[in-house]
Amino acid sequence: MKQIINSIKSEDFLSVLPTASRQMLLKQNLGEIELIELTKFLASEPSRGMATKGGSNWSPDLLNEVIKEIRLLLCTNDTKYDEFRKKVKEQASPTAKIVVILISNAISANIGFAAGILVPLIAIIFAVASKVTVEAWCSKIDKEFNSAQNNAT
Repeated sequence: MKQIINSIKSEDFLSVLPTASRQMLLKQNLGEIELIELTKFLASEPSRGMATKGGSNWSPDLLNEVIKEIRLLLCTNDTKYDEFRKKVKEQASPTAKIVVILISNAISANIGFAAGILVPLIAIIFAVASKVTVEAWCSKIDKEFNSAQNNAT
């Protein structure tokens, strides 16, 4: 999975987003943006085309659940996504759009949200991950994840 994500350009992941969101993100240096803050900002701005339908923003729980699942998928060898990883590797040359849609579907089945709601968030996360490399993204998320677990105890 890491090789597939790293092989796709950040801009290709952003092409999945609505025009206004994509243009705003292309003006940013994605390698320097704090992912959680960026997604919260975009989700709270319905005019950016990122808020969930019928709501004004994404809940922090949704953001945390999606990041937790992407961490399991990309940064660990958790068996939860073994079958999914195998299916993606069987794709000849998956495009950013295909990867985002497939991962949105896989994660939505595990957290109980419609895949369409997850598409923009996953596109942003993968745009950032491909910009800084998946390894660097995983390292940062692992530190945040471990810190959050230590604070919870």
